[in-house]
Formats: sequence, C-alpha cells, structure tokens
Amino acid sequence: MSQPPSCKKPRGSVGCGTCRRCKLHLYYLKNKQRLLQKTNAYYKENKGIFKKLNADWYRRNKTSRIEKVKAWEAKNPDYVRAKNHRRRTYKLNSPGVPATKNEIQEVLWSTGGRCWYCGACVGDSITIDHVVPLARGGSGSRENLVPACKPCNSSKNATLVTDWLLSKPELEFNPCKKRYGLMTRVEG
Repeated sequence: MSQPPSCKKPRGSVGCGTCRRCKLHLYYLKNKQRLLQKTNAYYKENKGIFKKLNADWYRRNKTSRIEKVKAWEAKNPDYVRAKNHRRRTYKLNSPGVPATKNEIQEVLWSTGGRCWYCGACVGDSITIDHVVPLARGGSGSRENLVPACKPCNSSKNATLVTDWLLSKPELEFNPCKKRYGLMTRVEG
C-alpha cells in the first residue's frame, strides 16, 4: 500500500485530511489546549535545561545574531526610534503612557519631514524631541513630542522650549515662536 500524496493545500488551511501533515494539523486543532498545557508544564519542569541550551546556542551564534539584528535595524529605522524612545521613557519613569510606534511615526511625518523649530527640510534624518524634556518631568506621550532636526534637538538638550527659543535669535521669525507667544513685533 502506497502512502497518500502530500497535500497541496496551503499551510494553515484544514487540508485534505488524508496526508500525514493534514492529519497532524487536525489533531493539533482538536487538542490544542491540552497540548499547550502539556508543553508549558514540560518547559516549567525543565526550565534550567532550556536556559542552558539557549545560552549555548547564543554563544555559538552570537556574531551572526548581532549582524542580523543590525541589518534589521538598518531596514527599520522608525521602529528603532520608537523602541529607543519607549526604553528611555520607561527608564526615566516619566508620567503618562508612552507613545506607540504608530504615534511616533505620525509625529515624525506630521510636518512633512521638516523640523518643528527651524523649519529645515531634513527628510529621513529627523528626530523626536520632547517639548518638556524627560529630564524636567515631561511625559513620553504623543502630546509632548515634536519632530526636530538633529542640530535643533541637540542644542535644545534638556531646556524648556520657551527658554531655548529666546536664546536663538536666528529663529526670530519662525512660526514656532508664534505658537509659544514669543514673536517680537517688528516696527515698520
């Protein structure tokens, strides 16, 4: 008696029910809860062994793993920015709920790749700035975030926006100063 041909149905579908793969899949679907409990119990009983195996695997594959992570980070700079922002927010115990990845991306492109402070078009090299710095008790929520170019973000550092803008005479006619009520009247 020959074995039935392998099922041509895509993975995840119920399939034909006659080939080995489909039978295993159907068995898993019927007994999913029991199998998961059994797997979790086995893992808890042998946690030390699994930790050692994972540590050994990482030690053997450390350089390739680091290279893969760096390659992924190079392809996904927005996600890396969001991850770093959340990490920094949690580390400083800032109040409020930190912005999500989507909210951070929305903030980054809300001005069309332009700096919120100087209006320079910087495209992909735009950064996230906290209007009220985290070091001064600001939150990591969306309302406290604005897109900024690296020079503006670095020079602002941990100062409040109003103080920083007053120290920047070259930004005198910037719309940002108007937002914060810092525009000086020009007599003509």
